[in-house]
Amino acid sequence: MKRHFFGYFLGLLIFVIGIPALMWLASGQPWLYTPDSSVQCVVAILFLTCGLALSIYSIVYMRIVGKGNPFDAYGHEVAPRTRHLMTDGPYHLCRNPMLLGIYIYDLGVLVWLWSPLPLIIVLAEVILLTLQVRSEEKRLEKDFGQEYLDYKTCVGRYFPSGSLCCLKKVCDFIARWMGAMVLLVAALALVIPASFASINPWAINPMLGIIMFGMGLTLSPSDLRIVVSRPKDILIGCLAQFTVMPLLAFFLSWVFMLPKELALGVILVGCCPGGTASNVITYLAKGDLALSVGMTATSTLLAPLLTPLLVWLMAGTMVDVDTLSMLLSIVYVVIAPIVCGLLCQRYLRGMTKRIVPYLPAFSSIVIALVVGIVVSHNAERLMVGGLVIVFVVIAHNVLGLSAGFVLSRLIRLPRAKCVAVSIEVGMQNSGLASSLAVLHFAAYPLASIPGAVFSVWHNISGALVAGLARALDRETDDKEVMANT
Repeated sequence: MKRHFFGYFLGLLIFVIGIPALMWLASGQPWLYTPDSSVQCVVAILFLTCGLALSIYSIVYMRIVGKGNPFDAYGHEVAPRTRHLMTDGPYHLCRNPMLLGIYIYDLGVLVWLWSPLPLIIVLAEVILLTLQVRSEEKRLEKDFGQEYLDYKTCVGRYFPSGSLCCLKKVCDFIARWMGAMVLLVAALALVIPASFASINPWAINPMLGIIMFGMGLTLSPSDLRIVVSRPKDILIGCLAQFTVMPLLAFFLSWVFMLPKELALGVILVGCCPGGTASNVITYLAKGDLALSVGMTATSTLLAPLLTPLLVWLMAGTMVDVDTLSMLLSIVYVVIAPIVCGLLCQRYLRGMTKRIVPYLPAFSSIVIALVVGIVVSHNAERLMVGGLVIVFVVIAHNVLGLSAGFVLSRLIRLPRAKCVAVSIEVGMQNSGLASSLAVLHFAAYPLASIPGAVFSVWHNISGALVAGLARALDRETDDKEVMANT
């Protein structure tokens, strides 16, 4: 009996009190913090109540029906030993209803705090508990044999059967309409700044790290081999990337006589590597996807050296540029998460394979949040003089797309490669530009605005370019068919 109560106490201490306390500390909110929005309070309390109720129900059901202790502190088990296989009650919903309740409870804490930093703690918790559950599933297979295997095929680990299919459809919808979602979030943050103003701009950095971690999960050895097998194509693309966009940024800032804050932001965007969304757009445009992925990977790996150097060359006369500090920031925010993603892909292949289909939607939501944070903190200044910077950002992107395509045609690259280079040159990692502006140029708050505007616009222009490329491709195919008939 003492063993059971010790297990319950340990579970309460860790999952109901300990982890939420860590999330609270990470958020930077005061201990007696209460959300300003009543809707936020209601939604958070709903998640907290439902999650706690589901976990308690699972514990009671396990104790009464299965004669087991869900918090077996001595055996370190999440899925405890029971007299028979648990398939009824909450276990008809999913194989680990107690953990599902804990995750819903954590979601309530996230909504209450409304800060992205605690999300890192939740992700770490999910990964660690999933690793533990996977090891215990092997023990359940040994204990219950075919009965457990049949149950496993019918019921999901954390979700009801059939729900994963619906979730994938929702994620595909989010990824497909990313441009519209980012535009709506930007409009909301501009009209109602309070919607995102409570989130500290510093949160942009870990959010960008999460996106880069996802990029590391999706990169494969074949993507990296492209750099070795096609060095000429990669070299041409990267040269265009790190010459065309920085020079265009400097030229546009000079022509429109932008204030140094905005000029710095435009230059930061121009000096950053290619954006991860370029790979999706290249695929939709029927460009050379392998070349696009190889260019993104190479330009991202070169960014710690080239981005600070180019910013110093272009903007060093306007502001003080600490190149070494900027280099270290890019390593921490970009390179380190990518390496972690690659390691997870190498040693946690099964989990990675299941996560990857949902990453585009997750990255889209995070990018939308980054845009919302930047716009909400600069809404007043954007309303006064935002049209100029919007025009400059659109010109920067359109000229970059055009220059990439024209340069590729001049050196007689095939159409698919021209499309890939064009998109890769024109679409920048604008989230990194906003992150660097927040980290290293806090004295110039408007420097983060061009990155946010670019994040909105390049997804719209990318979708338009993909549609135009597909239309031209169909027209070419039709002409070839007519010529052959």
